[in-house]
Order: sequence, then C-alpha cells, then structure tokens
Amino acid sequence: EIHYFLLAIPKKEDVNQINFNLINFNLDNFDNLNLGITRIELGDTSLLKVGTFSGAGNAVIYRDVFLKHPEILKGFDPKEISGFLISESNFLKLIDDKDIVKYYLYYENHY
Repeated sequence: EIHYFLLAIPKKEDVNQINFNLINFNLDNFDNLNLGITRIELGDTSLLKVGTFSGAGNAVIYRDVFLKHPEILKGFDPKEISGFLISESNFLKLIDDKDIVKYYLYYENHY
C-alpha cells in the first residue's frame, strides 16, 4: 500500500522553515524519488506529508535516513515534533478522526 512520512508540528513552530529543510533533505538524499511535500492543517497541528512511497519498506528507508539527519530540525524542540509513517488508508482515517495521538500509539506498536 502507498505510504507517507508525516511530521506533526505545533502551529507555533516555524513550519515553513521545516518545510524548506525537508525540501533540501529530499534533494540531497532522495532526488530520484521526486518526493512531494504537502502541508495539512489539523487543529493546532500542521502536518507535513512527504511522499509518495510505493510501500512501507521504502518509507522505512526514508524515515531511517531522516533520523540520521537531526540538522533538519535544528533550532526546534524535537520533543514537540513527531515523525512517523502512515499508509494511505490510515492517513485518510487520521484526517477524518483528527486524532494524532491515537494514531501515534498505533504506529508505535506496528512500525
């Protein structure tokens, strides 16, 4: 199933700067995948959705490389920002539910 990498960022943070950092990260590390970044507002949280990945395996590789580059979030409190993978069907449920915490608990048990 199609997967995405999501960053959940409180709206009080500079989401545009993180988006810019992600664009550069993608160009430096995953230019061949032509990844897009979409911003979605969900209550008091902004989601940056990176994708599309053809399956969970490719998304896991992306996440693992992302985690090796803490400079993407330099100047931000990493405790405030959550990064996680999500399938397309679960993404649609998340948008409908609007409950990131509920999905993150599921994510921790399944990824």
